[in-house]
Order: sequence, then C-alpha cells, then structure tokens
Amino acid sequence: MENGTRGMPYIRFLDGIRFVAITWVFLFHLQQYFGLSDHGLVGFVETRGWMGVDLFFVLSGFLITSILLREHAATGRISLRKFYLRRALRIWPVYYLLIALTVAGTVIAFALGDRSKGIETVFSAIKWPAMELTDMYAAYANTENCALLHSWSLAIEEQFYLIWPLLLVWNVRWAKRVALFAIVAITGWRTWLVYHMPTGVEIVRRTYYAPDTRMDQLLYGAILAFILLNTRQAQIFSKLIKRWDVQAATLMIFLASLYINTRWSGHLGNAIGYSMDAFSMAIGIGYLTVVRPRWALAVLEWQPLVYIGKISDAIYLFSPCCRMG
Repeated sequence: MENGTRGMPYIRFLDGIRFVAITWVFLFHLQQYFGLSDHGLVGFVETRGWMGVDLFFVLSGFLITSILLREHAATGRISLRKFYLRRALRIWPVYYLLIALTVAGTVIAFALGDRSKGIETVFSAIKWPAMELTDMYAAYANTENCALLHSWSLAIEEQFYLIWPLLLVWNVRWAKRVALFAIVAITGWRTWLVYHMPTGVEIVRRTYYAPDTRMDQLLYGAILAFILLNTRQAQIFSKLIKRWDVQAATLMIFLASLYINTRWSGHLGNAIGYSMDAFSMAIGIGYLTVVRPRWALAVLEWQPLVYIGKISDAIYLFSPCCRMG
C-alpha cells in the first residue's frame, strides 16, 4: 500500500490505520496459536482479528485508486509501466527474499537430518507463493498445507493491482461503474456459494481465501477514492458523514459485522459479513479524511504507530506470528 506517491499528499493517519490493522491480525494469530480464551470483550476482539486483513484491503483499494486518479487528473493519463515498476520495487524484494530464506532454511534443516517436512513437499507448496497464487491454492485445493500461507492476502492485492489499473486506463468513468457492479456481483456470488455449497470448513476456506469472494473489499476503498476526488460527491459525502445519525448507523453496521463475523461463523457471516465490515471501514476512513477528529488523529498520527504502520507489510511477511496460521 502506497501513501504520498505521484502527487498524492502524504496522509499521516493512514499509516496509523495500518498499525491498527497489523495489530489486530497479530491478536488473532496469538489467540489461535496459544489457545487464549475467547470469552469477554478481549476474546471477542481477538477472535475477529482476521478482520484486520479486511481493513488492509479497503485501505489498499483507497490508496491505489487515489494515486491513479490523481495522476490521471494531473497528466490526463496513467503510466502503467511506472505503476507496475513501483509496485514491483515496493514489495517484490522483501517478498522473494522471504521465499528464498524459507527454501534455504528448509534445505539446511533437511541436510541436518530434520525430516519432519519432506523437502519435496515444501518445494511443492512454495511454488504457489512464488507465483503469487497462494489465495487460489488455499481456496480451491481446500487445504491450508502451504508454506507461507499468510501470503494469500498479498496475492489478492497483487492480483487486484494487476487488473484494476487496466480498467482505469481503459475508461475512468466506466471503471467506477464496473467497481460498483462488481461489489454487488461478488456479494451475490458469495451469498450463493454459502447457501449452495455443503456447510463445513471447505466453504469457509472457499469464501475466505478466494479472490472472487474477497476482492470486493478493495473495491469499497476504490469507490471511496472516486467519491472524495469528485468535488460535488465529496461535498455531499462531507455533509452526510458529519451527521450524527449517519455516524451512528455506520457504527451499528460495523458492530453488527463484528457480531456475525467469526470466520467460522454460519451462513450469514460468510455471505454478507465481509460486505458489512468493508463498507463500514470505508466510511470510517472517509470520516477520518473529511472530518479529521482531533481525538482520533492524536492517536493515529502518533509517531511510533505511524512508523510501525509504514513497515507493516514487511512485519506481516516476516513475523512468525502471522505464519502460525
């Protein structure tokens, strides 16, 4: 996720939001790994920590679309070559270093006599992260037996970055319409899958990992970027988001998504839970951008949080905590 690129002003609190997202994910993995209690308020928040990934998705869609739209407004075009080069230089060095270290560690452990994981098995599993297809492998192979499984979310983002700029280059106005249609279509498709596939871990993995059931969350962020960069729409949004009833309704939607989203929840959570949290997260980012409440920015713009947010991608990739599950 980029911030302060190609003419986009640096928005400090967005890195604070990334800190919130990575911390929430950490809490989830710690709770899963150590079997911490899921009772009480703390347990309730921890068991929903995977929703930190959803927050990353919404923020990514917002930032990338804002950057591309600003470039288009300033120059009348979008340079795909420069965009893809920036993306490659930003994440690939760290990402493929992690893959290389994982392979090297496996070879060394095998040479020292550790046969807990066959070297052929590891090399077979590592090919999916290497091709940035971990999400599809985890979703369609109905298994979580994959080295660097946590790279599934990065794979979804990279696939989005591959497709979305092409639509914007083709036609900015139609790209917005496609995004709106895709949000509705993906929500409908996910709901159909949930209610027509056999209930069990397979459908949870299918809806949780697959790009065709999760990419709408990035599009909620993209739609927010379209709104805030359109003068008339931004004015309307500003008037609405400053109303207490709109703020209350957004908060209620988010709290309702927390209630029904447990990842291993029933049909309702897997069908529309992803939509509810992404929608409310996008509105929340819009609220912070437009209203700029001092109490929230005082926290989100605190330097230690901002610094951790800036390097959250690397922390996520290399953290043993994230690779627990």
